[in-house]
Amino acid sequence: MKSTIKYLILLLIYLVCGVNLQAQNYTFRNVVMSDGLSGLLVNAIYKDSEGFVWLGTDNCLDRFDGVKVRHFEFRGMESGRKKRVN
Repeated sequence: MKSTIKYLILLLIYLVCGVNLQAQNYTFRNVVMSDGLSGLLVNAIYKDSEGFVWLGTDNCLDRFDGVKVRHFEFRGMESGRKKRVN
């Protein structure tokens, strides 16, 4: 009898608290070269405190703000060296 009451109380707690434990909905959007991405291969991804997503590619560093991609190229480097961002 005690174990039945214990399970009923645990079930009641789960039902009351379980409503607030639902998963959040996330949206995912691909960023491709037609959106302005500088390369096909992304080596590094970082989201900063302002909400920008920084993408390190084989060509340069890209910043995605949710709408458009802005490029940050490396200046003063030798033309023969790769500009890969890891």
